[in-house]
Amino acid sequence: MRMPRTNWAPPPWEPSPRLLKEHTPEELPLTSSGDKGKRPNSLPLPPAGQRDHCLSPARVCRSGARSRARLRHLRQKSGGLGLLKQLAPGRPRHVLAKQFILILDRRWRPPRGLPRLHMKPESRQALCHVAVASCFCTATVYTGVFDGIFVQLGYEHYAEAPVAGLPAFLAMPFNSLINVAYVLLGLYWLQRTSRAPGRPVEARGARYLKDVFAGMALVYGPVQWLRIATQLHPAAVLDQWLTLPIFAWPVAWCLSLDRGWDPWLFLAIEGLSLGSYGLTLLHPHGFEVALGAHIAAAVAQALRAHRRHGTASSGTYLALGVLSCAGFVVLKLCDRQLARWRLFQRLTGHFWSKVCDVLQFHFAFLFLTNLNTCQSPPERKRHSSFP
Repeated sequence: MRMPRTNWAPPPWEPSPRLLKEHTPEELPLTSSGDKGKRPNSLPLPPAGQRDHCLSPARVCRSGARSRARLRHLRQKSGGLGLLKQLAPGRPRHVLAKQFILILDRRWRPPRGLPRLHMKPESRQALCHVAVASCFCTATVYTGVFDGIFVQLGYEHYAEAPVAGLPAFLAMPFNSLINVAYVLLGLYWLQRTSRAPGRPVEARGARYLKDVFAGMALVYGPVQWLRIATQLHPAAVLDQWLTLPIFAWPVAWCLSLDRGWDPWLFLAIEGLSLGSYGLTLLHPHGFEVALGAHIAAAVAQALRAHRRHGTASSGTYLALGVLSCAGFVVLKLCDRQLARWRLFQRLTGHFWSKVCDVLQFHFAFLFLTNLNTCQSPPERKRHSSFP
């Protein structure tokens, strides 16, 4: 039974010395010299029958559950600042807002349903390395080093017909919007936790490897969209070039399972991968040769790692990843030929090749993280630890 409301109001409180040091007296709620015996920076409980009243303070005890319940009730009933408007009428709204924040004073915690934005140092380091490498490739392309190589430009090379009246970034709607899947995949794996047996340093290394791969997916989607939207030579070159280190990273990841954490090995593999794009300067089909070598090396290293550390689950992920990779290559090469079939007239071979590309990305994540989880620490040779 709900108790009748009374004209109860909490007495003034005395601010703590820390609050007096960080804020001016005008920004603090009203104080009284006669209340110095009370616990600073808190409000007392109302009478027992009035604890559901809208004036119930959000911060009444050190219990997280009770304080969160008070905060939710306060925000629903009084809109947050209603309590302070009654305690200190006539004060400006921005001052009341600061007072409200001071009353909460680190007691509120986000609900469990809200994602936490905290990022670990190795994750920030991984994204920073991907950003630096992407900027290096972009700057190199715009210096004109690859201006003489051949790349396919123009909508005539795609089976999907451009739609008149749509902006350039949606001229081919399906081939354009599928690139959002790369970004969503990268965000999904970026927030996934990575487990590895052994010391915490092993988990940090596994998280770095995973987040570099996720960062590559985050970059690759917008670059492909830029190529389709602009049909410019630099965007097409950048799209081809960034494809190679993506296939090289699983090779480095698989080698790290046996050799341990070796940043110079990772740098050498990625540097060799980026340098292999120089084959395009020697032959018109240099990119196809380099990409084929990357795919063969990735599959070979994955099979080797599966024989040494794999399980039934990793075998399933590997088979699905190789099947998706085959679909990515075949559907991309047969884009215009498949357009004669009704199934591939609206959603063309290029679109389905990108679907297979996203799937092979995802199965590569599942395969490699599964190997990290199932691997036993004594079998690893640790050359050096994660910094």
